[in-house]
Amino acid sequence: MPDFAPNDQHSTPYAVINTGISHDFHWSSDYKPATVRFDVTNLFDQIYELRDGSGIGVFAPQFGARRGYYMACRRSCDLRPRLATRTLGGAVGGRSGTSMVRTAASTVSTAGRR
Repeated sequence: MPDFAPNDQHSTPYAVINTGISHDFHWSSDYKPATVRFDVTNLFDQIYELRDGSGIGVFAPQFGARRGYYMACRRSCDLRPRLATRTLGGAVGGRSGTSMVRTAASTVSTAGRR
């Protein structure tokens, strides 16, 4: 009989450093910016153990992810409300009657996005 109960052991503590940088490129004032991002996970490439293989139904140790490099480019859709102008009327009897009509689109929520 073992001198410990199943699943009562602890792994050694560990800390993983992740870092990232991003930049917004503003191509035009009419559009939202394009974002380019670069991330590094496990910056110092530390080897750490998630579980040691002891316990019920666990037969092998498992280790955390090694260093990873990720790059992403994101271009948001332009969902801002815009004011559209339209000309109504036309030449009637030699007169041109013009009036401006302004309409605004409804606001679209992008919950969960930064």
